Parts: sequence; structure tokens; C-alpha cells
Amino acid sequence: MKISKKLIVFFGVLGLVISLSLTVEASQPPISLPLGDVFAVPNGANSYVDGNITVITKDSNYQTGSIFSTEGNKLDLNQSFHAEMYIYLGDRRETAADGMTFVMHADKNRTMNFTGGTGAQLGVYPKAGWSWLMQQIEKSFVVEFDTYYNNDVLGDQMDKTINMNDNKGHVAYAFPDTLSSYGLNSKGRIESLNHQGVYYPNDYLSNGKWHLFSVDWDAEKNILAYNFDDAPTVSVPINPNAVFGTTSVYWGFTGSTGGFSQEAKVAFKQIPGLVNVGSSMKVTKNGKDIANTTILGGDGDVKIQYDLKYFGGKQNLLNAVFNLDLDEFLSFKPGTLTVNDTIMSDEYFVNGKLKYNLPTDMTTENSNFRISFIGTPKIATDENIKTTIDYSITGKNYFGNNLKTEFSIEKVNIIKSSYFENQSWLINEINRQLAPKKIDVDVFDRDLAKITKIDLTSAPKVIGEHIPRTIDSLINLNSFRLANQKLSGALPEEVGNLSKLRYLSIYGNSFDGEIPQSIGKLQELLLIALDDNDLIGRVPAAIASLPKLNQISLNGNKLSGQLPDFRMSMGLINIKDTQVTYNLATVPSFLTSAKSKNYTKTFIGGLKLTGTSRVISKSEQIKPFDKTNEGYFDLKVMDEMQPINLVEEHIYTIKNTIDGTIYYKGRDNPQVIIPYKKGISYTVILDEAEKNPNNVFTVLGKEHELKFAEIPSAINLKIKLGSEKQAVIPEGNLAVFDNRENKQWKLSITLSELTEGQKKLQGEYSYTTKTGVSFPIASGQKFLLETGESDSVNEVIQVSNSLGTNYGLGYTAYRSNYIGNYKGSVIWTLEDAP
Repeated sequence: MKISKKLIVFFGVLGLVISLSLTVEASQPPISLPLGDVFAVPNGANSYVDGNITVITKDSNYQTGSIFSTEGNKLDLNQSFHAEMYIYLGDRRETAADGMTFVMHADKNRTMNFTGGTGAQLGVYPKAGWSWLMQQIEKSFVVEFDTYYNNDVLGDQMDKTINMNDNKGHVAYAFPDTLSSYGLNSKGRIESLNHQGVYYPNDYLSNGKWHLFSVDWDAEKNILAYNFDDAPTVSVPINPNAVFGTTSVYWGFTGSTGGFSQEAKVAFKQIPGLVNVGSSMKVTKNGKDIANTTILGGDGDVKIQYDLKYFGGKQNLLNAVFNLDLDEFLSFKPGTLTVNDTIMSDEYFVNGKLKYNLPTDMTTENSNFRISFIGTPKIATDENIKTTIDYSITGKNYFGNNLKTEFSIEKVNIIKSSYFENQSWLINEINRQLAPKKIDVDVFDRDLAKITKIDLTSAPKVIGEHIPRTIDSLINLNSFRLANQKLSGALPEEVGNLSKLRYLSIYGNSFDGEIPQSIGKLQELLLIALDDNDLIGRVPAAIASLPKLNQISLNGNKLSGQLPDFRMSMGLINIKDTQVTYNLATVPSFLTSAKSKNYTKTFIGGLKLTGTSRVISKSEQIKPFDKTNEGYFDLKVMDEMQPINLVEEHIYTIKNTIDGTIYYKGRDNPQVIIPYKKGISYTVILDEAEKNPNNVFTVLGKEHELKFAEIPSAINLKIKLGSEKQAVIPEGNLAVFDNRENKQWKLSITLSELTEGQKKLQGEYSYTTKTGVSFPIASGQKFLLETGESDSVNEVIQVSNSLGTNYGLGYTAYRSNYIGNYKGSVIWTLEDAP
């Protein structure tokens, strides 16, 4: 960043600028300042402010918009300044139109009433086809970000003199209020723009990304320099009085669309003169500045002090936050943190990171802030190291650059027990191999290169110890074997720095965490054996690509996810008793081709996802992972006939079986809520292995049903000779279950003749309604008894209540019958009634 000596934003001599990413792919810019009363949208502009973002034009046709600084926030060109903005030009790619411009001008009328033209005019240029300037912003300078190539021989040809650039757009600058900025046709009318400083991006300007745009004005040299993304800096000589007629100018953005369109937005990161602050960072030892110098390792602590001063501005520094990050080579010394010389709690420091919210805004009356603490440099034992302190100051209305201060630590020679985190198993083994030398006495860093093999396959257990992160100091280690040592902690990522390692055999421990991804960097590895270590997570894909790996054994770990593709004809692949899977219905060929393999009790062979096959809920939402919820899926692993618990690292996908709508994808979480309704069916997929039936389970919701809830076991009647009708009495209740919505049903009965041996009872059935109307029922023929409506709330409808002594089924026997015990059959029929 170029800063003139007249600029009153100060960065200490120790501060080195760390630039942010130039292009950011996101729906929101990385950071943005509130606009407040700094900028305003003129009348007539199709622009609006959305939070800290100004939408110059919406993605609509024939729009023109703008935003300009207010009168109190004009640029003073007698002073150097720096400004940074993020601009967004939609995601229309080759169909985007027309773009936007950064503009500096002295046209006060346009800041109140905006009349800029659409299409190629970008809200700032004059209308083509005229012999004089019309509609342009007067007394102006612009940088255009043009997304559309205007070169229609029958229409607009503003871009006639530049390349089409495959419709990716271009960036250029111009002076809209100067006739010489345009090419004229044979009739002396404006035809095209004379673009200057043209830059053709490799990607579309309208690519869905936020682009960093910065402007630096050198008041001594009258030169404006701007940068767009990673394009070369463009420097433009500008005579303020000649171009603007003044040294006090408005600034802002314009934009337009035409027959094609795209969204155009801007967010401001640094606004000149809004907040003026200066800062410095000092690192001292015994009162001497040590920044960018080298100190002796183990030679005591250092003092870190940051000073911030507010020099005024158009606004106070609001809600300021100081952030500082120490790397692994420098640690905070508890009890030493001070703010403005007052001791503060150590709680502000967490894992080497300091965040302090200034309690009050910085003003001219409250203009100084100081924070300091003592740091302890790490003792360097391998080589000289450089420690970096990253820090920044931000506020509601100010975003300072990320800065850093560095100093180097010279290595020391003696290896201390603490270097290996006081782990006795490793210290004892190194002492044994390097005897008579001993750690803490005369083992030097270069001696560690002599250790090529660690083999503790028969050593006593060291319960409670772990593998230190500094294990990678054994740079020539080619064989690392630890058997049944009951180590704990994590298997450190630093194992992946042992570049000469060929045999990694660590089993029978109780580790926390996953298989380190860094193991995938060990290009010399022939064997990996990590059995029975309580490791979780997935098998890193990079391990499967190791060129020399021939044997891998991961039995008995809490692994999950999909197994990566190993090369064919491996010597050994053992993954027994894990919960890994593969996205195929069959065993993958790299497993079947291995000379020795075991994948039993995995989802590739032996394990299957199971759970509650049906959930019933009265709510429209359920929590499938909440044991207390009626929609709990109770997902488990079926190992043969024995259900076991799933490990925690699985990824679950829950989707609608019918239409494929995904309701959830992620880890087991009791707070997850998914929709529920009658008749729904859920497909649960474990670890995205949809093609593997062992990883797929179906959970049904409550079904719409029409069925009998209860049926009488028999019907009895005692018949007296004669023609008097006798009531038919059912044994048991008759009830209909119908939980459908707004449906009808009908109930029929089919009665057979009553017989005893060869004798047939002479008579007839009948049915009498509650109103007293009686209907005969012919034997062997279906007769409609009742109709009714579904009840989705109560679900069960009692029909027995409709059968009384004076109504319902009856039977009349004729006189010409023999006395006997007659029997027959009854068929109850329940049907949907359309």
C-alpha cells in the first residue's frame, strides 16, 4: 500500500501489511463499513442501501443508479488518501450488462438528482450519436468496470476501439466530460469511447465474486493510482483544477443495465478521512527493541507493547476491537497483561489469541490506548526460528490492515525433556539408543538424526502418556512400532513429517481423535498398522494414494465414512470391526483383489443400518435423533442379530423416499427437526453410501388406513318356531378404524344359510333401521349395513352402538323346521366409499 507522508493514518515502523484476498467468492463481502451519513443515493437513481452494502443496480433491465459522498465527506485533493472497496458485478458471466464505475466529480446537481443514462452510458457517459456532450457527469474522472462489449454497427459502438475479450469485460479509465475522450464518426458525432489503461481480466467480471478495488491519491505529485484484483497498478496524472475545477470533489459509484443486466453492488472497506488513527507495535528485551533481530533461545522473556492513537476524523473510532495472535514459538506469560497500565485478567488470552474490546469509543478526549504483556519465546532446538505476532485494530467504522511484527530465535543445542513433553517412553528409548548421552545433559539436536528405529513391541506399558508433537524431530526415523502401550492423547499430525518412515505400526492404545491426514504425505510408507487404537473419523483418502504402500490394517477402531480406493492387488487390507463403508452394493474390486483381506463387521460386509421402522407422531415436526421425541429413529447397527451403537462421526442424510427432498444432512444432533405427516416415508443414508443397501434404512410414518378395528367372533340367535323375528346378537364389538382425511366408508354383511348336516333352516335374515324400516337380507348376498365418514382425530368409529334390540340384524324362522343346532358363516366387508 502506498502512503504519502501527508497521510495521517500511521502504521508503526514494525508493522508489516498483510494483504487480504483480492477476490472473494461469497454472497457477502469479507468486511464492510456502515455508510451512515457518509454516502447518499440521489433522487432518480435505481439504487438502495442494504445494510453495509449499496446495490447500485438490481439485476433488471434498463436500470441506472449511483451513490455519492455527502457534502461533508468529499475528498480533499490537497491531501493524499487511500480508499478500499469491494465491488460485485453479479454472476451473469457472458450475458452480464452493463457494469459500474468508480467516479470522482464536481457535479453537485448529480448528487441530488441523478439523470445518468442506461446501457453503455453506465450512468456517467454522454449519449452516443450527438455532436455535443449530453447526460454525462460533468467535471469527472471514472474507472469503469464494463461487463458488456458494446459494438453494434447498427447501434451503440462505445467499445469499438478495444477487444471483445470473449465477453469477459474490461477495466479502463476515462474523463467523461471531455470531448476528446470520445471517437467521432464521419458526421462529427460521438461514436465510441477512447479507453485508457485498459485491463482485460482472465475471468468474467460478472463471476459471482467480490473484487477488491483500491485507490491511492498522491497530493504532491497529483497522481491517482488504482488497483483492481491482481491487475497491474494503473497510475493516472490528474490536474484537479483542470479536470474538476476544484480540489474538493464528490466520489462514489454509478452503474447501469440495458437489454441485458446484472446486479452491481459496492461495499466500502476504508473511507478516507473517516477515522484517522496511528499505531505502533514494539517488542523489547531488557528495554531494547528486538523487532527484526535475533535473540538467543531460552534467554528470558520479551515485552510486547501496542500503542494506538486517535488523531480525529469525521467520526470517532466506534466499538474498537484489538486482536493479536501469537504463533507456536511465543507464549503469553500469565499475570502480565495490562491495558493502559492496569493489570487485566488472563482470560483475554485463549490458545495464544488475544481479543480485547475497547470499553469506550476513541475520541479527541480519549485518544490513547495501550496494551502490553510479557511473552516467553520457545526454546529452539532444531534450527533458528522466526516468531510472528499478527495483530489488527478494527471498529464499527474502521478496518485496519492485518499487521505483523517478527523476530528470530536462535537455536540452542541441548535437548530437554520438556521438548518431548516429558514423555518417559520416548526419552528412555532415545537415551538407550544414544547412551551414554542423556537428554537434559548432553543430547544435542543433531544427535536426534541418529535415531532410525523405535520398536517398543515388548516394552512395559506406559499408561497415561502420549506421542509428543515433536516426534517429527526424529527426521531419519524409518520404523516406528508401538504395541499395546496404552498411550492416550492424539496421534499427532506431526507423524506425517517423518518423511523417511517406511513402517508405521502403532496398535493397542487409547487415542483421541482421527487418523492424521498428514500420514498421506509419507511417500516411503510400506506398512500402516493402527489397530485397536480407538481412532475415530474417516480413513484419509491420501493414504490410499501412497505409491509404495502394500499393507494396511485398521481393525478395531471407531472409524466411519467411505473407504477410499486403494490400488489393486494390495498385499493386505484389514478393516475388520470398524464402521467404514463403500458406495457399492458389492465388495469393491480393490478389496477382493487384495492377497489378504478382512472386512467383516463393517458396512461392506456384516453390518447393516437399522432402527425404528415406523414412527407415529401427532406433530407436524419430529426430532429423529432425540430419544425423548416420539419421532426418534433409534438408528443402530445390526451386527448379525445383535444391535450395536453407531459411532459418533457418521454423516446422516434423511430424505423423502418419494420425491427425494433432503430434510437433513449432517452428524447425529438431537436438535435436528424434520417435517412429518401421515403417509410419509423417510430414507436414511449413512455416510452418503446410497448405493450400498447396508447403509440405507427406511422409516415409515403413520399411514392412512381403512380397516376393521374390532370384529365380532360370532353372532348367535335363539329361534322360536313361528314367524316372530328374533334379534341377532354379535359376540364382541364391531368397530371401524379410519384415520384418513375427509373420506367415506361402507360396511356390508354376507350371511350364509344355516344348516345342520343335511338339514337347512327355513327362514330369512332382515335388517331394521333405527327409523323402523326393515329390509330382507338374502342368504349368500352382500347387504349394505352402514356407511360413515373417516375420523382422522379419533380414528376408531364404533359400529356396535348402531345395533340395538329393536333394530339391527334379525332372523325370522318359518314353522316347517326341525329342532336342532344350526350353523352358518358371516362375512363382514369394509370398503372405501368414493
